[in-house]
Amino acid sequence: MRFAIFTALVVALSAAMLGVMARSDPGIVEPLPYSLPVIVVVLGLSILTSVRTQLVRQKASWDSYELTMGPSLLVRRVAGLPVLEVLRTEVTRIEHAKGGGITVSTADR
Repeated sequence: MRFAIFTALVVALSAAMLGVMARSDPGIVEPLPYSLPVIVVVLGLSILTSVRTQLVRQKASWDSYELTMGPSLLVRRVAGLPVLEVLRTEVTRIEHAKGGGITVSTADR
């Protein structure tokens, strides 16, 4: 969702800038049919590379996720993050999460 909003914002601002520039210099839009496809391809490849890089980085976290539940302790381990331990005495609320699962809350976020 954020990506779609960002893309729409970039397109809208670029069109507005081009419109303002074309009013002061009408000749500026003449090379547009030739340069626009190049710009679109470069931006598209840049976006694809960025998304792929983020997915590769997050895959290690997804693959390493480990949740251990015991009678008095919850432990979460994820690569690149400190181990999170929650004692039963620290739990202030347990709720059903939307879409399934549970949410465990403590006084210390």
